[in-house]
Amino acid sequence: MKNGLAIVDSGPIISLALVDKLWILDEVFDKVVIPKAVWDEVTIDSSKPFVPAIQKYFKTKTTPIKGFNELTLFWIMGNLNLLSYTEKPKLIFY
Repeated sequence: MKNGLAIVDSGPIISLALVDKLWILDEVFDKVVIPKAVWDEVTIDSSKPFVPAIQKYFKTKTTPIKGFNELTLFWIMGNLNLLSYTEKPKLIFY
């Protein structure tokens, strides 16, 4: 049984890419997406050894943020100053 949707962050996907195991995400989750901000973060320096694997695996899995939901809006209003550029889209996407 798979575990629904995975909205990935940079740390885990870099680690999986370095050991050539990004495919595990497809085994565990029904759908895997990467927010555009996270994509930008992990692919900005193409000299990094993990970038080609991430570009190949997430080629069709990058998604823009489409809007807010009530949960994220409530949380963000109280904690906006604590979030980085790559953290905000993941919360909004949820």
